[in-house]
Amino acid sequence: MAWQFGPRVYIMLAAAAISFTVAAFTLRRRQAPASVPLAAVNFVGGYWALTAGLELASSSLGAAFLFHKLSFLGMAAIGPIWWAFAARYVGSDQWATRNKFVALSIIPFVTQVLLWTNQYHGLVFESLSMELSEGRFYFLKEPALWWWIDTVYTYALLIGGFLVLCRLFRREPGLYRRQIMALVGGLLVPFLADAVYVAGLQGQGTIDWAPAFFAWVGVTFYWGFTRYRLLDVTPVAREFVAKHMGDALIVTDTEDRTTYVNPAGERLLGMKSKTIVGRPLREIVAHNPGLFDLYDRARSAGDGTSQEWERSGAYYDGRVSALRDGIGRVRGTILVLRDISDRKTAELALEVAHHDLEDRVMERTAELAAEKEHLAQLNTAAMEIARCVTSTDVLTTGVRLACDTVTADAGTLWMRSREGGMTLLRTDTLSYASWQTLRALLETSPAKDMASDMASADTSPMRLETCGPDFQKVIVAPLVSRGTNLGALCLVSSDPDFGGRSETLLLAGAAASQIAVALENARRYEDAQFLAERDSLTRLLNHRGFSRRYEQQITHSAGSHTVSGLIMIDVDNFKLFNDAYGHVVGDRVLQEVSRILSTTLRPSDTVARYGGDEFIALLPDTDAETAVLLAESVRKALRDNPFAVDDHRSVPLKMSYGIAVFPHDGTTPAELLAAADTNLYRSKGRGGDYITASGGDSGRHPVGAGSFSVLDGLVTMVDNKDHYTRRHSEDVTEYALALASRLDLSVETERSLRVAALLHDVGKLGVPDHILRKPAALSDAEFEVIKNHVTLGELVIQGIPNQEEVIEAVSSHHERIDGKGYPRGLKGTEIPLLGRILAVTDAYSAMTTDRPYRKGLSPEKARAELRHVAGTQLDPHIVEVFLTVLEDSEVADEARAVVFASGRR
Repeated sequence: MAWQFGPRVYIMLAAAAISFTVAAFTLRRRQAPASVPLAAVNFVGGYWALTAGLELASSSLGAAFLFHKLSFLGMAAIGPIWWAFAARYVGSDQWATRNKFVALSIIPFVTQVLLWTNQYHGLVFESLSMELSEGRFYFLKEPALWWWIDTVYTYALLIGGFLVLCRLFRREPGLYRRQIMALVGGLLVPFLADAVYVAGLQGQGTIDWAPAFFAWVGVTFYWGFTRYRLLDVTPVAREFVAKHMGDALIVTDTEDRTTYVNPAGERLLGMKSKTIVGRPLREIVAHNPGLFDLYDRARSAGDGTSQEWERSGAYYDGRVSALRDGIGRVRGTILVLRDISDRKTAELALEVAHHDLEDRVMERTAELAAEKEHLAQLNTAAMEIARCVTSTDVLTTGVRLACDTVTADAGTLWMRSREGGMTLLRTDTLSYASWQTLRALLETSPAKDMASDMASADTSPMRLETCGPDFQKVIVAPLVSRGTNLGALCLVSSDPDFGGRSETLLLAGAAASQIAVALENARRYEDAQFLAERDSLTRLLNHRGFSRRYEQQITHSAGSHTVSGLIMIDVDNFKLFNDAYGHVVGDRVLQEVSRILSTTLRPSDTVARYGGDEFIALLPDTDAETAVLLAESVRKALRDNPFAVDDHRSVPLKMSYGIAVFPHDGTTPAELLAAADTNLYRSKGRGGDYITASGGDSGRHPVGAGSFSVLDGLVTMVDNKDHYTRRHSEDVTEYALALASRLDLSVETERSLRVAALLHDVGKLGVPDHILRKPAALSDAEFEVIKNHVTLGELVIQGIPNQEEVIEAVSSHHERIDGKGYPRGLKGTEIPLLGRILAVTDAYSAMTTDRPYRKGLSPEKARAELRHVAGTQLDPHIVEVFLTVLEDSEVADEARAVVFASGRR
């Protein structure tokens, strides 16, 4: 068969090559939800262009029709694939399932069957012919009924996909709009070209240029990948979060017209989004009294201000934030409503418990008073018990009043714990010998079964015989409240007739019932108080619970003339955890911080979540020095326990600390809190991971300023390549800053030193892995390659503005005092001061760290080596100061160990 190649054929083949290339490029992003159908669009377009080019190159009718039938597979498949991509891209995965795709492919499949059997029925083409025009053979077709059905169906799917994207275009911000423009603008061109072809199909020599324009599709898609991060950043995630968040989200424009409501908001308002969007908010919330007033108050109060709203017994926390565009102009308002009914219920439970207790006591007392006149004494006792708030008060007061009521010598309670065990309590009315005798008697008596039966409703007292040294008769009355057995009241007497009269047993049972009711309500009160004073996420004290204990401790310290420490703690860059990993990970961060604080600080210390990402610790009988040591121990625990984002990534947690001590920094709770808050913001202003006390800093400067800073990002890149280098950089930083504190450097110079220490080995990013990770000593040639990391590091840091002092330090930390260093051979004071500091700390860290091919030196041997090379390799003055720093650090570590071992406060 002869081929007729020409420019038109080459154009088709070039378009096919471009489309296949873009399809392969797209598949590299297959983890994106819409990448596979988008790659299929480009692949089918390339296939269509390839077969169309071969059709043009054919000079015989049989060959041309064969390639046309093959190209029809691409034409028929483009519609369902484009629809699947559009649905996946906008997050409507329910319209792109396997079953729906199969259903959408039925007509294209039928088309293929009819096309390959066209000679028997002529439903696709009525006639086929070849004509010679301008020296070339052209394949001419006369479309039949099914050809038009397939064409209309394909156009419907294409237009449907365009409309889905255009609908998303209306509500998305700039980046997503430009992505959609790239998608629609790319595929619209071949779509229009095909439409033009269809309109002029009968013309002689007409060629369908639609497949050739898939080269344009490939170019625009590649432009979207590189310019607008197509598939890397899609609107699906943001839409998913808004749809699935538990809080109601309502977005309005500047005219208070509703522009968006998430499903939780629809449930709250009792309306569907399609009936809400575009209507004034006041009209929508008309059937929710007070909601628009909350919106108005919160908006007037400013961004993030909390406002409370109640509806039908449910309580909501409302917050309003302004929605701003890229240049800061207000474009609308976001209203978030969170259901706080559980928290509100816990707070109200305190009051409800008191009312319920009073009502039940009065009801039970009225029944008993009707039976006997002398029950007035029991009534008085019951009222006194009812005034008891805690379970301890109920137990002690109840036993005393029960003994007075029935004229018993002594009494106690045989209590069921919350876990189900039975415990006989000791009271002042029982001697130790009598308590042991009574416990042995109860363990072997029928009373044990009565008291241990949790669901027992029998409130009848039981009289036991005994031969104890202090008593001869025992009355055991079960403590039953609301059908639950809480234990038993045990009353003992040396009177042989004790409990012989029914009135005595009746009074004992009545007293036990009053104690049971009061005890249950006291426990409910304590449970409600616990819930009201605890943070639901971390289980630490909340702001309310901490404030009460804080004021009590300051009052106690003022009266006893003792000191008390206060540490305010803020998680550095916590917002970035939420932005980078999501709020679920952010909640796990807060839980991990609370765990470390609770386990690291002393049992006598009070730790609370003060609000958001702030924590606070109250340290009784603690001076500033001890408070700093405790804060240091927390910071060390955070450094030793990096937060595991998942199975493959760990991120170090860092916090800022502000310390204040009563009465030196404040004589009232408010003054002390303000002093700690001021010191906290000083720590934040120094870059974070800093401890600040009013009498001075901790003396231990931070290693890092934040897990998500540019500097930590560079160091993390080094860590991914070589873990040793990351640990080494952090050690060098800590040593360097400790040394700098003895050299009276300015704050600006210390900050430059910190940056330089963190990045002094960043040039190792350019060192080949087989050299950097070699588990043996380096050869001379390999060492020459390693030496290049200084120059490479200098080039990397030049991209960070205003870091000239840092660049000098990094580029000179391998220079020697005797001029034999590298890369420039500087000597003496020609070497910048920060470079000389890094040289000393870098050498010490390298000597004391284990490597695969050698064991690290002990601190004593490393110090001896520093003294040996002082004056030749290292600056002797800096070596001398650094050795002093190391000695002082060991003394401080020993002091810290004594503090924790002795339980000093």
